[in-house]
Order: sequence, then C-alpha cells, then structure tokens
Amino acid sequence: MSQGNETPPYRPTKVLITGALGQDGAYLSELALSQGCTVVGGVRDAVHAAGSDRAWRLRHLGIEQRLTWAEFDLRRADSIAAALQAHRPDVIFNLAAQSSGRTLLRHCCRDH
Repeated sequence: MSQGNETPPYRPTKVLITGALGQDGAYLSELALSQGCTVVGGVRDAVHAAGSDRAWRLRHLGIEQRLTWAEFDLRRADSIAAALQAHRPDVIFNLAAQSSGRTLLRHCCRDH
C-alpha cells in the first residue's frame, strides 16, 4: 500500500566509465545510454580512443559517437581530479584493467 510519499529511485544522469573500450565497459556504456545517461569514457589517450581499432566494440554496438572522452592517468591523482572537475559525473564505474600480458609486463617491469 503506497503512501504517495516514496522517494523515486536515484537515476544518475552522467556516468564516467573507466575501461569503456573493454568488453564490460562497452556493454555498461550501452546500458547507461539506453537508460538516458550521458556516458564519459575514461581513457589514457583520448586522441586514440574514438575512431581507433581499440573502439571496435563501441562501433559494433553502434554507440561509439555517443560517448564523450575524458583523458586521464589512473596512476596520477592530479590527472583524475582534473577529469572529475571537468566532467562532474554522478557515478563512476572503474572497469579499467591491463589485459595484455605483454603490455602488463612491459609497464610493470620497466622500473626494476
């Protein structure tokens, strides 16, 4: 029995998704867009995100041109802060991960 004073469910309007170029990030981007959200894809290099070979999943889903890109480095707090200030997301989904073994070893071991 509804009292009529229930709070409607929270609906974010802008989501930031790190790893938007990956499998899970692409499908989450598609879902968020279908729910009416603005999607900001967090990437290390925005110049090479849209239109690149790395964006093939977004292209396949037909949503590549509907994302905005935020360039930042997850290893640098100042870079993250600047991206958050610039884009002001309501919700952040951190799906970024290093999935290439060769790349992971190159970055992990270069300082040792």
